[in-house]
Amino acid sequence: MDVPLLEGKIRSGFAMTEPGVASSDATNIEARIVRDGDHYVINGRKWWTSGAPDPPLQDPHLHGQDRSR
Repeated sequence: MDVPLLEGKIRSGFAMTEPGVASSDATNIEARIVRDGDHYVINGRKWWTSGAPDPPLQDPHLHGQDRSR
């Protein structure tokens, strides 16, 4: 449980929209997330991240595709 987030001490951000695609539809996301050993490589561009201008932003979420499966 993320108590600081639930208590409003920090904010989360949501990075989904991308240039060139209708990113409100999650099936159109072009950003790629690929596992490389014990970490992940993220390759893509995001147009907007909700909450980004808010100083308490400490929990960003990036939406992408992992097509390795």
